[in-house]
Amino acid sequence: MFLRWSWFEDGRVLREEIEMRFMKLMGVVGLLAMAGGGALVGCDGSDADITPLPDDECAQTEPTCSVGGCVALTDNADKSTFGLRMSQLTLTAPTALTGATVQQIVGGGVLMNLEACRLTGQGTFNWLLEFDKTAGTVRTGGALPRKNPREGYCFISAQEGAFTIEPVTVPYADDGGKLSANVGDLLVPIYLALDPPGTPILLPLKDARVTELSLSADNNCVGTYNADGLLPSDRCLPSRDYPAFVDGASLDAHVTLEEADQVIVEDLGQTLCVLLGGSSSGDGATPNRCARDANGAIVLKGDFCSTTGTAGGCQDAFSLSATFAASAVDISGICL
Repeated sequence: MFLRWSWFEDGRVLREEIEMRFMKLMGVVGLLAMAGGGALVGCDGSDADITPLPDDECAQTEPTCSVGGCVALTDNADKSTFGLRMSQLTLTAPTALTGATVQQIVGGGVLMNLEACRLTGQGTFNWLLEFDKTAGTVRTGGALPRKNPREGYCFISAQEGAFTIEPVTVPYADDGGKLSANVGDLLVPIYLALDPPGTPILLPLKDARVTELSLSADNNCVGTYNADGLLPSDRCLPSRDYPAFVDGASLDAHVTLEEADQVIVEDLGQTLCVLLGGSSSGDGATPNRCARDANGAIVLKGDFCSTTGTAGGCQDAFSLSATFAASAVDISGICL
């Protein structure tokens, strides 16, 4: 199922290509973006079931949508162990993945499928954070899509070909209320459909770090619902210029070209490496992988060196950075 987006200026811009190509791109670049250029509509492609709001009101008034000020689906107050789901991801690098169209499409996967709270996304890209304040740790990883997000989520632990998908648990630091954690290497699964979810596209993050995370006093929110920034004239629905949330944390990582070239996007017949580098970086084979020189090294140059952890240098990777918001959800451990 493809979510029809109404924010394109004429509502008809290359719809078929967007449906067939960029929805696949969503799974690949899957990190990270919440943007658009107009309002989102309902997941069934119809906006008839969304009630217009008063001209001066974009706050969540439904009690089940107003917990914590960030559309939390459970109350984490006074809990020492609690979970959150990233509710918005805003990609800021690499440049190739920050275009409006890509961000519009990816944002629909991250935005929750909960129309009762005016969150009209697909909910197919789910990234969880589970804090244990007693142990001083955070567990993070991917989750399967849920048709009903109120039922909660569980961490994926599974084998996909040569890749092992599983959450990681690391200590976090608290610097005056700003939390940070060196997550390390993390394989993020990104699904393209709600039910059945199908086979995920995998994003192999290296040396991932979460920084500047501001957790609310009740443990329910990272960032806030953007009630003051949404437009009643657009029925308070999010758009590129008026996102659903105000982000409250930062994320950075890198993806090596070698690992990216092992991630095949079957529907496009390309690898993640080619998508990051553009069509000219491919070898033209089936599947289309990044071109290599006589010594077998990938010709494409990234903007980051994985061995030094700095920009430039050996240029064997692309850096990724983003900001995000998160809201409380029930997490039931590892999926059985």
